[in-house]
Formats: sequence, C-alpha cells, structure tokens
Amino acid sequence: MNLNNFLLIPFLSAALSCNPLSTHRILNEIPAVSAHESADYYTGDIAKCKQRVLEVATLSYTDVIRELKTPLEAHLYCTEHLRHAGINVDSEIYGQGDYWASFKEIHKNGRDDCDGGAIAAASILIDDGFPPHILLIEGSSSTHAVFIYRNKEGKYGSIGINKQDYILPTLDSPSKLAEKLSESVGLKPLEGYEIFNMNHFHPDFIFNDINNDPRRE
Repeated sequence: MNLNNFLLIPFLSAALSCNPLSTHRILNEIPAVSAHESADYYTGDIAKCKQRVLEVATLSYTDVIRELKTPLEAHLYCTEHLRHAGINVDSEIYGQGDYWASFKEIHKNGRDDCDGGAIAAASILIDDGFPPHILLIEGSSSTHAVFIYRNKEGKYGSIGINKQDYILPTLDSPSKLAEKLSESVGLKPLEGYEIFNMNHFHPDFIFNDINNDPRRE
C-alpha cells in the first residue's frame, strides 16, 4: 500500500507505544469543506428534511448525489434509507467477507454495513465541496468506518450508517473525533485509526463494480 495515499495515526498512549501502527507517519490534514455553509447545513427541521430525503432516495444514485447537498441530508439518507444489515451482509450480497461496494451498488441494495454508510455519505457530498475521506477506527477485535469531514472553522465531524455516527463538526482533530466515535459505538479501547482518501485509491468508487476497500491495495 502506498503510504502517500492515506493517513494512519495511532491512538497515543503509553500502553500502545509498541503498536505497529505507530511506524506510519502522519500526513497532511483533511481540507476544509469548500461549499457555503448555511444555518441548517448540519441541523434543521429533521421531519421536513427526512421526508425530502426519502423521496429523493427513490430516484437513481446519480439523482441522489445531485439532489442531496448537506451533511444533514447525507446523515438522514444513511440512517433512514439505508438499512444496517449486520456483519454478514457483505458475504450475503457480494460473496466476500469485507466488501466496500460502490455507491451505485449500495443504493441499489438499500442495505449494507458501516463501510457502506461511509461510502454513501462520501458519494453524496463529493459534489458539494467535501473531499471523500473515510475514517476507520480500530478496536481490539473489530473496526468501524464513517465519512469524516472538516468545516470552514477547521472542526471535524462524521457521518455513517448508525445514528450515533453523526457527530457534528465540533472537534479539533481527527484523533478527538476517533475517540468520541469509539465511545459512541462501543468500540473500546481505541487502538488506532486510519483516514483514506477514496479518490487516491479508487477515483471511480461511486459507480464501479469492484471491492473499494483501500486496505487491499
């Protein structure tokens, strides 16, 4: 795997000083969103927004990308339209144990796991000024993926397939977001995290027919 294509930052603690993840260097931070941020960009009339999102979700995946514009809308798509189908969903649908499907496939199936929610959010917001970065947090026996972004004030937030994945952009660093997320989803202790720029690994991750898991590179 080319280390220039991702960020890998170990959770810093004395207990993890020998963690092999610590051998990788920290790369540049995530760029801030380039879109205009309105008052209801992250919060707003949830019921009204949910109704619109579910109506748009009946359209094609390209229409979803074109019509949904804000982190709140992406969050509602991932949690109200997509269904978290459990840890065996990749094997059931794609015949592989850990398969990162394209948004085209995720939208068609209407169900996936955490990486599906991360890919969906990244795809929905990519044309709205949000770079497609995926945060993968690592516990002792499992991992969890979300879409990570940074607002104009430099604060970090996340979106995923679970309601608790929606963390508003209030945190000062990816490490603080990873810690908060690990607490929200019950993935403790946090051993490390990775941030992948999907454009570097699979620029066609929105519509291709392959496994987009960047760890396979």
